[in-house]
Amino acid sequence: ALELNVTYTEAYLQRGITLADLDKTTEAAADFRQAEKLGGTDSTNARLIRAKSNDYHNMGATALRDGNTQKAERMFNLALA
Repeated sequence: ALELNVTYTEAYLQRGITLADLDKTTEAAADFRQAEKLGGTDSTNARLIRAKSNDYHNMGATALRDGNTQKAERMFNLALA
C-alpha cells in the first residue's frame, strides 16, 4: 500500500502495530511518528494504538509484580513505542 501511496496514514499505523508485536520498537515508533505527521492521530487506528499501548503497559506491570523484570522491561518499551 505504501508503495502506491506514501501518504496512506492507515498503512503506517497498521505496519507500526505489526512491528511493535515483533519487538521492532524503533521501526514501529518511526511508523507511528510518520502517521502522526500525516495527521493520523485522530483516526480509529490511533485509538487502537493507544489501547495496545495500555495493554503492553498492563502486561509489563503484571510481569513486574511476578518478578519477571526482563518481560516487564520489554512490555514497557513496547508501551512507550
